[in-house]
Amino acid sequence: MVGAIRSKSPPGVRKCLRHHIEWVHDSHTVGRQRTILIVEDDAELRRVWRLALQLEGYNVEEAGDGIAALRCLDNRSPDLVVLDLGLPALSGLSVQQEIAAHTLTRHIPIVIVTGSAEDLTHVDVTCVLRKPVGSEELVRTVRRCMGTVVQQPCGTSRPTDAVITRRDTSRTSTGTLRRRSGR
Repeated sequence: MVGAIRSKSPPGVRKCLRHHIEWVHDSHTVGRQRTILIVEDDAELRRVWRLALQLEGYNVEEAGDGIAALRCLDNRSPDLVVLDLGLPALSGLSVQQEIAAHTLTRHIPIVIVTGSAEDLTHVDVTCVLRKPVGSEELVRTVRRCMGTVVQQPCGTSRPTDAVITRRDTSRTSTGTLRRRSGR
């Protein structure tokens, strides 16, 4: 949503000041730039994703391993974490568990990015992307996971990849994931 504010000059002076304001509907982030933490050990891939997200107006922080990611999280809570699973020093799953274990960070949406074919339905994350992941796909996914794009499907790297999001599933009484109806 874009709004406008007009400020008229005194009578006889023909000047008008006009400001355009872009509204964010999330009260947690109104008035500030959203921050994404990219946790990826491939420096070139991290650079490509950082540039794509910065072009979309996001503030981007980076970490090359799991320990650096936890240090970043100690300093400042990002609005979303893009997390590779295959990290040196501390695995991506360990980082995800640390984020989920603490009250100050458990609300942060996590987008898992992995080259593994491992079943990740047991991991409580917002979205899972299978590598290779292009910058456009990542930006679309980040928007969706942060709630800024409505009803846009979470991107997939290849047509055979299944992407499961927390919003699209619910747990049955036995704890298994089930797709919600109507999606």
